Amino acid sequence: MKRSIICIALALAFAWAPTASAGIFEDFFKASPPEVLARAEPSKTQPRIQVANDPDVDYRFMVENGYTEIGRSQWRGRYEDPKKAIKKAKKIKAEVILFAYQYVGSQAGGSMYMPHPGSMPGGLAVPITFHTYDVASFYFSKTRPEKIGFGMFLRFMTPEEAQAIGTNKAEVLQYVIRGSAAFDADLTPGDVVLSIAGQDLQKMDQVKTDYAGQTVPLELVRNGKRMTLQITVPNAPVVTLNKKPK
Repeated sequence: MKRSIICIALALAFAWAPTASAGIFEDFFKASPPEVLARAEPSKTQPRIQVANDPDVDYRFMVENGYTEIGRSQWRGRYEDPKKAIKKAKKIKAEVILFAYQYVGSQAGGSMYMPHPGSMPGGLAVPITFHTYDVASFYFSKTRPEKIGFGMFLRFMTPEEAQAIGTNKAEVLQYVIRGSAAFDADLTPGDVVLSIAGQDLQKMDQVKTDYAGQTVPLELVRNGKRMTLQITVPNAPVVTLNKKPK
């Protein structure tokens, strides 16, 4: 009888023990688009957690240092231990977890009945307070060298920006990868890129093919002034075919 009680107690202990589940990090996960995932190098190392002090600055640091976001878990609700995101990071082969959270507020949500300890009858209704946070976990892997290209991350202009520039074909530079062609050309975030080698940004694939390895003019607007910089078009990656053994 005593042995049976011990076995039951152990079973209950294991049943209630915390598991290494991704939990809410899995439930609210959203992968990056396929064209973005194609740029990332799957990690073979143990994921490391970096808690963000300033999410915008830390996110920029990751991109500028050659990392690609391969997905994120984001929600508003309860706070969760970022260590629980490691299981999800391993699953998607991420190298770095950038964890960010911000306290939103608290709200009373009813009460919970707590019985008196021991044999004393009755109990107390203890009020429950719910704490709400904005939580985000960004998963990064190294960008494949052959996928860096010019090293520019651009966004579409707002209608106001397009009207001020006088064209809807330009794009605004958000991030510059360190050591890339754009970095060496001294491009900076906020620049409005008009054209490269005389071609608008819709024809960049053609520019990469026609001018690979050459230095060409890049037209932009910086602080309201038009200017021209010189940028070197990256060489196309060398594709090595695997030969079948004889």
